[in-house]
Amino acid sequence: MSHTTRNNLEKSFETLLREKEQMEKDIKDVVLDNESENWIDRELSKKAEKLFNEGVYSLKEKDFIEALGLFRAVLVLEPLNFKAMNNLALTMHYLGFKEKAVFVLKELLKMQPEHKTAVENIRIIEDEIENDKE
Repeated sequence: MSHTTRNNLEKSFETLLREKEQMEKDIKDVVLDNESENWIDRELSKKAEKLFNEGVYSLKEKDFIEALGLFRAVLVLEPLNFKAMNNLALTMHYLGFKEKAVFVLKELLKMQPEHKTAVENIRIIEDEIENDKE
């Protein structure tokens, strides 16, 4: 191997090492420590709980459009929040979107088959759909 080739390889290797070190530093700057990650999770959970409670209040007040938005927001933060999914379906039902409500409830049951409230709500809504046809 010629001296020039060897020097070029050494320079390339040194450049790669510097780039690798910089990338590792950049990654460390981006990766959060466990304490920060836990704090973020707790804050998101608090926000989801607040939105859920506001959604329940809106549902009780029959402000269905507001409730719909709030339960959807909860599901953005916590996609596996089964109570929010159930309440979203109820809200859809009250807005007249019965088939969509049943669909949401069936999706919930795919993830949590033992969710008794969802099973009961499907039965009630499907009975209403059947009665609407008569």
